[in-house]
Amino acid sequence: MTRENDPTLLPTWAAVEMEHEHMYTLFSNLEEAEERDEALEALGQLETWLQRHFAQEEKPGGFLERICTGPGEADALREEHRSLLVLIERTRDVVADVTAPWNEVAQKIMGDIGSGLRAHENRERTLAHRRLGLS
Repeated sequence: MTRENDPTLLPTWAAVEMEHEHMYTLFSNLEEAEERDEALEALGQLETWLQRHFAQEEKPGGFLERICTGPGEADALREEHRSLLVLIERTRDVVADVTAPWNEVAQKIMGDIGSGLRAHENRERTLAHRRLGLS
């Protein structure tokens, strides 16, 4: 078995995919928030969950080490984790600003966080599929 084709990764990848589904459920709660307090609570839940999820992926021998084979790939994903958490923190500040029109706040939530999460998950999927020999 080469480093590029690791079918033993399949159960780990399946578990990560299930976690990503849960992440989108949390994000959906955020998108559906109709008031600032609901959005702040949903942001807090998403942030707490992402912190745990990212720590799990980044642990020694964890998911990132298993899918990353090229130079700098794991470091790039770790940096994306940090950037997403900073984005959520900044978004929380925007949501808490009662002078900002709610529709602008909602657009920022759906746009910035949603696209960031999707792009990050797509990068992980591409790397995992490569390691599984699916690409």
